[in-house]
Amino acid sequence: MNRFLIVAHRGGFSDFKENTLQALKHGLENGANAVEMDVRFDALRSRFYLEHDFFHPAKNKENVIDKVIPFLPKESTLFIEVKTLAWIRKKYALHFL
Repeated sequence: MNRFLIVAHRGGFSDFKENTLQALKHGLENGANAVEMDVRFDALRSRFYLEHDFFHPAKNKENVIDKVIPFLPKESTLFIEVKTLAWIRKKYALHFL
């Protein structure tokens, strides 16, 4: 049997800010069985923040990958796009597997 993934890109279109736990949960609650998030590494804080680009408001300490992933359903599929320098991707990419 084929299984199709319906992906809520950055949480999907909703009233919630993209790349937040609220947006990701909303996407899953409204028919998606997978979510995609963009993350960037903050070297000063040694954390991955959910964000698409560098033009963003101040970092929210709750919008970090290690605080978001535990609240996503275990049966959902997660795609993580690491939007940062190549050497950081190589060093940390397998950290969350």
